[in-house]
Amino acid sequence: YHRIAESAVLIVFDVGQHGGYTGKLMDYLGCHRHVLLLPTDQGVMERLIRDSNIGIGTKDIEIAATQLERWFREWRVDGRPHFEGNEPIIEQGSRQAQTARLAQAITTMLAGQRQDLNRGLD
Repeated sequence: YHRIAESAVLIVFDVGQHGGYTGKLMDYLGCHRHVLLLPTDQGVMERLIRDSNIGIGTKDIEIAATQLERWFREWRVDGRPHFEGNEPIIEQGSRQAQTARLAQAITTMLAGQRQDLNRGLD
């Protein structure tokens, strides 16, 4: 997490296998960092990047190069690229939010099982 917090941009080479990079993408969401997805098949990760406004997914190398140059200029001037992500989407998609949802689902399931056990004892 310390290295992620130090970095400014995650470059993901999308090979069409969504899963290996999804966790890293959630880390970058939680750390409010940019993501450049290359090339993209316009799948789940690209939609999350677009909707959260944390970067771009593209097949066009010129678009990717232009975006990287923009982030580099911002970094050179301000020490970090400007970040204007969509906070509600970022919060919803971050690893922390996903973990909280899983914990809530487990708690709900266990509470239901406890109720079923208590009914069986009556």
